[in-house]
Amino acid sequence: MEKNQIRTAGVVIKPHAPNIEEVLRGLMRGLEDRHIACLLEDVAARKLSLKDGIPREELPEKVDLMIVLGGDGTLLSVAHLAAQRDVPVLGVNLGGWAF
Repeated sequence: MEKNQIRTAGVVIKPHAPNIEEVLRGLMRGLEDRHIACLLEDVAARKLSLKDGIPREELPEKVDLMIVLGGDGTLLSVAHLAAQRDVPVLGVNLGGWAF
């Protein structure tokens, strides 16, 4: 893999965020358009009635980038896991407040 090339992104969500299904589908389309494979955490997969979700703790070992759709708590829960594997995290704040 070329340095800094993203081939696979893992997606983690705040399940009760407003319009999360719509946001998640849009993100998946955008990644697909860029030829980036998308792995969903199990909670995100269930939101879309998919059965191929991956436990949050296992995502960082399988991806080049973690994308978090949620708030501060969701981001912090992923940051620790991603840091252990030196995987960058992209946070998309869907809440009203943020750090």
